[in-house]
This record gives sequence, C-alpha cells and structure tokens, in this order.
Amino acid sequence: MLTTEVRKTISGPFLMPTKMPFENKPLLCLIVSLLFCSTITLAQDSLSTTNDSIPTKRRSHLKIELGYLSDNVYLGRSDSAKIPYVTAGLKYIHKSGLFASVSANYLASEGRADLFEFTGGYMVSKGSWDAEITGSKYYYNANSYSVNAETKGMVSLYTDYDLGWITPSITAGMKFSQSTDYTATFGLEHDFSFFDDRFLLEPGVSMNASTQNYYNAYYQKRKYATNRKGVQKVVGTVTANTEDAAAFKILDYELTMPVEYTFHRFNIAVTPVYAIPVNPNHVNITVTTANATRSRTTYETLSNRVFCSVDLTFKI
Repeated sequence: MLTTEVRKTISGPFLMPTKMPFENKPLLCLIVSLLFCSTITLAQDSLSTTNDSIPTKRRSHLKIELGYLSDNVYLGRSDSAKIPYVTAGLKYIHKSGLFASVSANYLASEGRADLFEFTGGYMVSKGSWDAEITGSKYYYNANSYSVNAETKGMVSLYTDYDLGWITPSITAGMKFSQSTDYTATFGLEHDFSFFDDRFLLEPGVSMNASTQNYYNAYYQKRKYATNRKGVQKVVGTVTANTEDAAAFKILDYELTMPVEYTFHRFNIAVTPVYAIPVNPNHVNITVTTANATRSRTTYETLSNRVFCSVDLTFKI
C-alpha cells in the first residue's frame, strides 16, 4: 500500500545475486515466513487511514511534516561519515489524486541544509489496487557527501495489489546524474491494524536493484573531495571511479517494520530498516602528487546496516 515516504529505493526485473552471505538467509527467510503466515494470525485486512492513498470520501488537504533520519543509507550504501537528517516539509494532496511537496534536509553535524527536494505526482486507488507516479527534483549542497549527492532528479512508478493476506508491490524508476540510472524494487508487506485503524504495524521485505552511475559520480566528485570536514588531507589529488557502473544488478535486501499511530490530525510513524547490501564494487583509486602517481584497485567493503526514520505529520 502507498505509505508516508520512505520508499526511496526502487527496483525491477530480478536475477538473484551470485552469492548472499549465509548468515543473513535465516533472518530473511524468517521475515518472509511471518508475512505469509499472517493470514493465519490475522484473518482481517484493513486499509490504512494514515497513509496518502485517496480515501473513499475524497478531500483535498495539506500536511505539515517533521522528520528525523538516523543515517542517509541508500541501497545499503552510505558515506563513511554518518549523515543524520532533520527534515521539515509541506505536502498538498488534491482530491483528484494530484499532489506536490517541498522539503528541506538539515545536517546538524555540519550546521547546514544538505538537501532541498521538490516532488509532484499523481496517485490513484481502485479497490485493492494502488498506483503512483512521482517526479522529484533534488538540490544538494555543494559540500554534501551523500552517496546520492550527484543526483539531480528522479521519476518513478509504483504499484501494488492487496491480496488480503499479503501485498506485493513493484517500483520502477529513472535517476538523473551524470548518466541515467535505472532502478527497480520488488516488495512484500502486510498491514496489521488495531484500535479502529489508529495503530498500524506493517512488516515488509524488499529487494532493490539498480545501475550505479550516481554512485560512480559520488566517488569521482564527493568521496575524496578536499573541502570535506574531518577527512585526512592528501598532498596531491585523488581520483576514483567504480567499475561496471552501468550494470543493472541487485544491490540490497531490506527488512522493515513501520509502526504508525494516528490521533485526530496527528500521525507519528517510526520505520526501522535492516539493509543487507550485496554485490560490492571494484573501485579504482589514483593518487597524484608532485613526485609520483600511484594507482590501486580496492574491493568495496560492505556491511549490514541498521537505520531508522521518525516522522511526525499534522493534517490540515
């Protein structure tokens, strides 16, 4: 079902990765089993009243949004420095299904706005079927070291179908940086609602795939930038690039457990995420000084990541 953000990862036609760490398989199987067994533990399925799906009685409304993201992780990848965001935004949803939003992401550790985002789109809900088309424009700070910092914009198409006991979803998108990237996500989730739909629990699992031109641009222009704070300075210049950035491949699996509570016009949502990255990159690094040029190829080290978002919304 369409939810309050953070499905910013996107995915599509899938081939299983060549190898997945064995220790992650039991956890992934457990979550999937819980989702499929939910038809036994909960016979009823209810539509959320706290998300942005078009309600039965269509009404235009405005949302004031405040949020916190513990770390800016994208498809299991992030910078070596933690990037926690405090976010403020406005979102207007017209009764026709059209919507528009604007948000600002503040990086307290650097004392600056790191990202401004403008988004518009259209959503539709017909019975058990939901769909949404979205376009976003990003303005990153010149000093940002987010792995997405070279991304200028994105368009995506999301659809899901509520089968009652489980809701499969597919998202496909295009990201625009120095080259166009193609992204896709396949997800499974189920809603558990309590207290007349005021409390919502929505465990889910997703598989994300993408090309990585945006990531290559981050390595080339951001990761080893000389103007970064807290990074050891190198005498000379450092250039880097990733191999096979245009290859479409699975990048991570994500387990989520969103929890939402609605009280009158207020809604609070807490979304913990466990990301399991796969298919690390080969990175070519060249260091040039006045006396010599040295090159080396490293194998990207990936580790499982846990991060969380907290979002507070007031509906007008």
